[in-house]
Amino acid sequence: MATSYVADSMAGMDRLGKNIYFLATMPTPLRSLETGVFFHDSTNTPLGRVTMAGRHHPGPGIPHWRTLRNHALVLPLQGSARLETKSAPAATVHAGDLFWLFPGVAHRYLPQSPQPWAEFWLLFDGPLFESWRGSLLNPRKPVLTLSDTTFWLNRLRWSLFDNQRTPLQAITRVARLNLVMSELWQFQQRTNFSATEHNWLELAQTALQQSIAQSTPLPQVARSLRCGYDVFRRRFRKLSGVSPAQYRHRLKLDQCAELLLYDNYSNKELAERFHFSSEFHFSREFTRHTGLSPRAFAQKAARSD
Repeated sequence: MATSYVADSMAGMDRLGKNIYFLATMPTPLRSLETGVFFHDSTNTPLGRVTMAGRHHPGPGIPHWRTLRNHALVLPLQGSARLETKSAPAATVHAGDLFWLFPGVAHRYLPQSPQPWAEFWLLFDGPLFESWRGSLLNPRKPVLTLSDTTFWLNRLRWSLFDNQRTPLQAITRVARLNLVMSELWQFQQRTNFSATEHNWLELAQTALQQSIAQSTPLPQVARSLRCGYDVFRRRFRKLSGVSPAQYRHRLKLDQCAELLLYDNYSNKELAERFHFSSEFHFSREFTRHTGLSPRAFAQKAARSD
């Protein structure tokens, strides 16, 4: 199920199945990749869409200022370039980096090295990806240093799934790209925090996910991790970028979205099942999270079937 990826994605690469890992790490020779646009799909889903992907080799970069309507990621495959955006200081990007481009933010990047510039790029948008704003998708920090270009290139190509343009394939692509983005986020965190802190965060995330069904009070969740609530809250926010309450709230709404996609639940049933104070409270929070009311979300999903 598409949105089950959303709830599971924070577990990171360590919990991916062996078959998925095998597909992700199969070597893709750079010369075998198509040059130009090799994927395009305008199919909308309630969670968002992955609209286009391509490769340029050799490529001119983007020598003139431009503004996109979508989010974009660019994975340099060869050479280096000077990246300039209106939201962050200029930076030099190389093969082994990844950088984000943001809707409405003017940018350009100019190849610099004698070695020809080559890049893989991908366009995406939608409410699920907007939830990464301020953490992974940060206009002030658009560059990630990855080092292992081949691994991440294959992960991104895996997210494209195939070239079929059906609603099922479209929502699968959205879910897969969200999973890869969660892996990128965890990779970023691993470079900043110790193994002990990373392991603690995984335990805390699991405890919060398991606490949803009974709406376990957060101080009780903290005690299960052998710490007081204030320590738990501060440490979780430091490592994840959001509070425990915000993290659990997002998981609840992701699960609601999944049930609306695949089952005929009413607002009242979802409000009671996930311990919202009222139908109105549930509807308001769901709309804030997805950009659509529960009814509009379910109708859009039904039209996509």
